[in-house]
Amino acid sequence: MLKKILFIESNTTGTGLIAIKKTYSLNYIPVLLTNKPNRYLGIEEIGCEVIYCDTNNLHDIRTAINKRFHPEELAGITTTSEYYIQTVAMLTSFYNLPGNTQQSMKICRDKSLTRQQLKKNGIDQPNFEIINSMNQLQNAIKQIGYPCIIKPVDDSGSKNVLLCKSESAATNQVSKILSLSENTRGQKTIPAVLVEEYLDAPEYSVEIISWQGETKLIGITEKFITGLPYFIEEAHIFPAPLTNEKSKFIYETVKQALLAVGFQNGASHTEVKLIHNKCKIIEINARLAGGMIPELIRYATGIDMIEEQLRCCVDGPGKLKNTLQKFSGIKFLISDRDMIINDVLGIKEANQVKGVEIVKVTVEQGMRVNRAESFIDRLGFVIVTDSSYTEIRENLDIAINKIHFTSHLE
Repeated sequence: MLKKILFIESNTTGTGLIAIKKTYSLNYIPVLLTNKPNRYLGIEEIGCEVIYCDTNNLHDIRTAINKRFHPEELAGITTTSEYYIQTVAMLTSFYNLPGNTQQSMKICRDKSLTRQQLKKNGIDQPNFEIINSMNQLQNAIKQIGYPCIIKPVDDSGSKNVLLCKSESAATNQVSKILSLSENTRGQKTIPAVLVEEYLDAPEYSVEIISWQGETKLIGITEKFITGLPYFIEEAHIFPAPLTNEKSKFIYETVKQALLAVGFQNGASHTEVKLIHNKCKIIEINARLAGGMIPELIRYATGIDMIEEQLRCCVDGPGKLKNTLQKFSGIKFLISDRDMIINDVLGIKEANQVKGVEIVKVTVEQGMRVNRAESFIDRLGFVIVTDSSYTEIRENLDIAINKIHFTSHLE
């Protein structure tokens, strides 16, 4: 009898469905538990069993699992969604399956707790203040100054993250965040706001596989951000063009950060900035990277991060040997204005650019798109591989510039 890997929801814009599909290749059967099956376009083509339940209610999830499966049928429980890592930790503890502790995932889900834990352990990060009401903002600004970053403590994908340069911008942003009672997955939000120092410096993400507290650096991704005052990840290149010395320095800092928050098992995606000879932790994401970064790693190294995450929810990772020596990059289609799509042009031409592996456009005729403010507003992407970092940069630009939209304003 083939055992099951249960997915408690999934991300919907990157590698979520890929992970579910890959479960079969590891000789397990995937099962998706979700409160909204139609969120997952294409899930029916995978042939995955879908169980409808209230995934924001632990009791409801356990009832659904116990009704459908015997404990010995379960190989592992996981998620590719930031919003459900704490739920998965509770379930793996209950069913005695590999995972992370509930306390660790609570710290990782709540960025204010992450900040406090890193500070307690003396790990470099931006200066910050945590506020719970509007009347605390003025004092926080006195401590941090302008420009500052204001963001929720428990959201994902740069949603509601804003660079504020004035009192009016800061006031409006704090008011907006505190007025939200639920996130996009219908979960109650934490009524707190982070006011952080803005670091104008190169940004990277560190991709690690952990097993029973031991960490293995898979690599470091170079990140390109655009759209200020919003923070939209416009492109990624893996591996980042860093010296061995800088890579080691970044890795050691992140390893200490993961130790501080108690991360033990699976994939992690930690964002950092290098500034004034220091590596500062921006965020710890206790999950697979989004933005198709796991696919970039697979193209560049042969290591399948998605597969390794699945292994880590069962019995631990494979050998993690780098069998390729390439660069791989992704660049996203984003819009700088609101518009209604008339037509999408240039897809065939983009596919013909040297090194292009994938061209994907996620909008079509008649769709309304917004000026990009977060990852949700990206309209597609191209992925390119090459042995040359310089050629990756050039070919990403060439390919993405082949694609354009005819449109009209609403």
